[in-house]
Amino acid sequence: MPISGTRHLSIGGGVARAIKFQPDANCVLWTPGQDDPQSAVIRDRSGQGNDGAITGCLWVRTSKGTWVQNFDGDDEVNVANDASLMMGTQDFTYKMWVNFVSYANAHQFLLAHRSTADWFTFDVLNTGKLSLEYTGGAHFEHPTVITTNVWHHAIATRRGGFAYLYLDAVEHDPTLDLSAVNALNATILRIGGTSWGWSCICRIGLTVYDVGRGWTATEVAGNYNQERHLFGV
Repeated sequence: MPISGTRHLSIGGGVARAIKFQPDANCVLWTPGQDDPQSAVIRDRSGQGNDGAITGCLWVRTSKGTWVQNFDGDDEVNVANDASLMMGTQDFTYKMWVNFVSYANAHQFLLAHRSTADWFTFDVLNTGKLSLEYTGGAHFEHPTVITTNVWHHAIATRRGGFAYLYLDAVEHDPTLDLSAVNALNATILRIGGTSWGWSCICRIGLTVYDVGRGWTATEVAGNYNQERHLFGV
């Protein structure tokens, strides 16, 4: 995950922002914004062409002018199945910025990658804690409760086969070996999904999905510090 250099992008409405993250060969999904805030498609800038179809959610701007997506409980973004998204037993990283209105009513999807038999889902529990759920229904949680109406940097990763969660660059390492969990047959990649009885009432921006690479704590902290000004934190 290169974090050096500066890349200037139009993140909706011609607002120029300097984003230092640059996708490498491991990046299969990167959504730094939208040139057209009325579009029904969220553009993948990773180079893999994994654009997402938007259902319901609207583009809105943060106080700093960054375009993000607003999910009100019955919205989602669906990314078509593609071989580049299939992690199997490889390491991976899910990353996004999130801002919750409420988490009290339901288990809420941030990013779900699953079929009926194999899955990883990155979500927030009704206790306000980040969670990574995996095949079989087991999950682990970050111990810190998310503050509502504040932007947070959220990451779930499998690195060296082990699971890690990061909230605002603070690591939780449960010493959980997930090296055998195989999501090769997952057929749905969904952001803010409403299926499986869950929903999402939050705002999400700057999503990244890397396959074959679990970000290190140093890389997580670097990404957080480089992007936090875009969200006023």
